[in-house]
Amino acid sequence: AYVECVPEEAPPSLSSTAMASQQRWGPEPLAVLRLAALSRIHVLAPLCPEAYLAEDGPQVMMRLLAVSSHTGCVEGALRHLHHLVAAAPEFAEVLGAVGGMQVLVGLLQDGTRSQGARHCCLLLLALACRLNKENLRRIRHAGGVMALLAALQRCKAQDSTL
Repeated sequence: AYVECVPEEAPPSLSSTAMASQQRWGPEPLAVLRLAALSRIHVLAPLCPEAYLAEDGPQVMMRLLAVSSHTGCVEGALRHLHHLVAAAPEFAEVLGAVGGMQVLVGLLQDGTRSQGARHCCLLLLALACRLNKENLRRIRHAGGVMALLAALQRCKAQDSTL
């Protein structure tokens, strides 16, 4: 089973179990727990993709990306998803189907995210689109074209050889 995704600051709509979990774990221990869970999922998901899908692994990762502000957790989740999609290309469609393109575009547009997180996001978006053409449409509908152009401008500003 996967660790329930609890945001750093739990909104009132979370279940009482999640709220109790939030009160029991501070931000740093919660981040350590999430990183440990990500480490195990990263190893196990490619070995048993059916179980990963049955336990809603992609949805759990999208919720983690949507609520976590911890750079290590966000970058770890993005690297895990990139590794998983590269190893099993059918996961590109799964990511798109669970709203992954919208979450990834949102992360890319979020100026508070680290450069590393945005870079991982770009890599995952590129791979997901290369392997599944429907994801191109999903990105366009999520406002991703402008986000990608802005990301490329930032990259060009940092390295004029691009």
